[in-house]
Amino acid sequence: MQGKDWRFTVLTPALIRMEYNADGIFENRATQVVVNRDFDTPEFTVIEKDGSITIKTECLELTYCGGEFTKNSLSAILGGKNGTSRQPWHFGMDADNLKGTARTLDGADGACPLEDGIMSRRGIVSLDDSHSLILTDDGWIEPRNEATDVYLFAYKTNHLDALRDYYKLTGNPPMIPRYVLGNWWSRYYKYTQQEYENLMLKFKEKDLPFSVAVIDMDWHTTKIPPECGSGWTGFTWVDELFLDHKAFLDFLHNEGMEVTLNLHPAEGIAKHEKAYEAIAARMGVDVKNGERVAFDATNPDFLEAYFEEILNPMEEEGVSFWWMDWQQGNTTRIKGLDPLWVLNHYHYLDMKKTGKRAMIFSRYSGAGSHRYLLCQDNGHIKPLFFSKISKMHKLVAFIPRFA
Repeated sequence: MQGKDWRFTVLTPALIRMEYNADGIFENRATQVVVNRDFDTPEFTVIEKDGSITIKTECLELTYCGGEFTKNSLSAILGGKNGTSRQPWHFGMDADNLKGTARTLDGADGACPLEDGIMSRRGIVSLDDSHSLILTDDGWIEPRNEATDVYLFAYKTNHLDALRDYYKLTGNPPMIPRYVLGNWWSRYYKYTQQEYENLMLKFKEKDLPFSVAVIDMDWHTTKIPPECGSGWTGFTWVDELFLDHKAFLDFLHNEGMEVTLNLHPAEGIAKHEKAYEAIAARMGVDVKNGERVAFDATNPDFLEAYFEEILNPMEEEGVSFWWMDWQQGNTTRIKGLDPLWVLNHYHYLDMKKTGKRAMIFSRYSGAGSHRYLLCQDNGHIKPLFFSKISKMHKLVAFIPRFA
């Protein structure tokens, strides 16, 4: 139901979408967080009295008095089979949240702050989707109109139901590859090819099974001219350490291991990289002056070139997946677009084109990060083509379409 500047959508008896826009513009497209709103509408009643409305379901009662959403104009209580809550929920007051996770453990020494989750000791909690970007029909992203777009979860202690409906709303976690469940070997150490191979053989001799070989950042060149960067970013194998990196990757695969390489891509592609001239030509960068190709997560042309000229060729040589280890900060040229989300999102989609179960090794980039990206709309999969980066994404990415 909706009015001139507000709209409420009852998705389940315990889940309501609440929108407010002074211009009366409401968003129906998928966002970075929410990809499906096609729920079976449950039974509910609406009572209008003295300028306010009350929506009643078997789990909650929501009351709205009009105007912009505030703690005075919008509230809810548990009701029906959930029993009456002792304390009402007021807009913007999510006390006793049971929390979710953290973006990173970098710098943590003991306990660290956690982001809010979708469960609460009070039984009612909100998920704010007002600031995530729109997923457009061509597979890119764009800023949304300024509006309030919040989802109210009123599941009391029915945590499994809350999680199930959260996944239906934001997308199911995909099935991970079997090898992920095995033992991983990782040590931040400047190995040589022979040292690493000998170590893997020693593990085999001791009957210590490993399914993933992690190569930390010293696989690539780190001693570079100051004008090329700090050395953290790199995309070129160190020949002095890995005399034949293709043979090294073949060895690890022959030993039954998948391989991941560490990436810190934020400083872009500098003139010392083997792929520099190819990617510079595609991006219109003057190689004569040694101009760096900036890492621009907001540019689909750059992302296409980045995957095609740098990462995909190394995957063809035997790199199984990538470890995005540097967070790139949290700002880009597009307001509200987190570069970590871009990396997670498009790395995952790029892996899908292989036809294998995709996975990424990265940090958390907000609600919906569990998805990357395969969602089902009540069992019916609907395609969405990524035409702006069509060469990169031969495979269709699946998200539900809805009016």
